[in-house]
Amino acid sequence: MEIKYAHEMAAIAKDIRTAKRAKDAATARAYLEENLMKDIEDHAEKGENYLSRCLVAIEDEAVKEALKNILRNYGYTTSYSNGVLTVRW
Repeated sequence: MEIKYAHEMAAIAKDIRTAKRAKDAATARAYLEENLMKDIEDHAEKGENYLSRCLVAIEDEAVKEALKNILRNYGYTTSYSNGVLTVRW
C-alpha cells in the first residue's frame, strides 16, 4: 500500500462524517414526520404545549441529536434526559 498524505486522509474522513450526518438527519426527519409530528399535533389540539417521548427505539445518539436539531430549527424547545425527549412549543 502506498503512503498517502495526511490532507488526503483528512478529506476522506471529512467526507465520511458529512455522509454520516446527512444519513442521520434523514433518519431523524423520517422519524419526526412519521411518528412525532402526529403526536405533537394531537397534543396541541388538546391545548397542551409539550410532549414527552421515550426514544429507546432510536439506538444511535447522533440520530437523537439530529432530531433535536431539526426540531429546534423549526422553533421547538427540546431537552433530552434519561432516554426521554421533551418537546415544547
